[in-house]
Amino acid sequence: MDETGETGGSVDYQLTEADVLAASRAVFLRGLRRSISGTHMAGSAITYFVIPGDPLTRALLSQVVMVPVTAILHFAGWHLQLPANARRQFARNPQFQAPRRLSWSDAGIAWREGRKETKRGWQQLHDARESRDLFVFYDTPQLAEILPKRVLTKAQIMDLSSHVARRKVLARTTG
Repeated sequence: MDETGETGGSVDYQLTEADVLAASRAVFLRGLRRSISGTHMAGSAITYFVIPGDPLTRALLSQVVMVPVTAILHFAGWHLQLPANARRQFARNPQFQAPRRLSWSDAGIAWREGRKETKRGWQQLHDARESRDLFVFYDTPQLAEILPKRVLTKAQIMDLSSHVARRKVLARTTG
């Protein structure tokens, strides 16, 4: 906290391949619930019409079949595709390898990459998430800025965590 009572800070950093993989996992987990329920519902409907018998038996069997199938499909996507996709994404996008700066205050957040600077008030962010390894700030549902916790001090992590928590409260009360 500074002499005006405002909290905040800034950090210069450069993303690594491991940071992009951690962000990919965080984004994957964010969409996993919707993806699992969609896959499960579609698979259950298909198996319901394929399995012979009365409607109750078909409904139960379609659930028994689709729960493990859905789990296997998503496990395969998670463990087999995600790391390779994250490595490829990091290698093909030079903007991931550019130096950047992220600043935050009670008013909002700003990130700079090269000459481009984006500023958002906390209430203007589409979403803000914190995971074990990083913070993810969504400018839009698909566009996010990631900040690895490895570049922050413990005090900065606590301060930024409190801003993210306040942002979530603000989003619930105004949205």
